[in-house]
This record gives sequence, structure tokens and C-alpha cells, in this order.
Amino acid sequence: MKSLSIILLACVCLVYSHLDAQKISYQVEESDVNKYRGYVMPDASIHLGGGTGLGLNVGAVSQYRLPVLPLTLRGNIRYEIIGVGKTNIGNTGVLDVGAMFPIIPGRKKTGRVKITTSYSESSRYIHEEYFVVDGR
Repeated sequence: MKSLSIILLACVCLVYSHLDAQKISYQVEESDVNKYRGYVMPDASIHLGGGTGLGLNVGAVSQYRLPVLPLTLRGNIRYEIIGVGKTNIGNTGVLDVGAMFPIIPGRKKTGRVKITTSYSESSRYIHEEYFVVDGR
């Protein structure tokens, strides 16, 4: 009888832990979309061809949205640190700068925003899990 109660208690704990694990919670860390206008991100890549047969590059990628104009400035800098099969050109590097202009201006719609957490599709049905929050 004692072993049956231990097994029953273990089953109840197991079922409860699975029910508790299915709960979804979220927290809004930052709701102001204009607070962060850009980013700088480190970059590491491998390339084939060019002045080197095979090279390892390091660099940075950045983007900044201007506050007064509808332009986003972007940049990419990359420098080869190790190369195999070099020609007499030497180390290769890339400096790429530019600006992006939106062709279709963004329209802000204030209200309820649906955030999809899971989506699957088959030939017979579509399954989507989501929650809705206030936003724009």
C-alpha cells in the first residue's frame, strides 16, 4: 500500500510539472521603438576566391536610422586576417557604406498586436499559437 501511494504521488508531481511547464509568460522590456535607432555588430566570416583562395575575415556591421530624415545609414567593414593561397595582392579588405530609403513609408497602427509563438502547417490543418498585446 505504501509503494502504491508513492507511485501515485510521483504521477501527480509529474503531471503537475508538465502542466506548469506549458505556461507562457512574457515581460515588455522596452516599448519605445525609437529608443534604439541603430546597432553595431561584430562580424567574422570566411570567403572563397578573390585575392586569397580561402580567407578568414573579421569586421563590423552597423546601421543607424536618422531621426529627422527617412534615411537609414549602414556600413560594413571587413579585413582578412588569415589567408591560404594568396596571390601577390596581399590581404583583402572591404569597406561598404550606404543609405537606405523606404520606398513605402511605414504606417503605424495603434491597437492590439498579435505575436505568434508557434506555427505549423500540414495538408489537413494549420496550427497557430499566439497571444495579443497592446502596441503599434
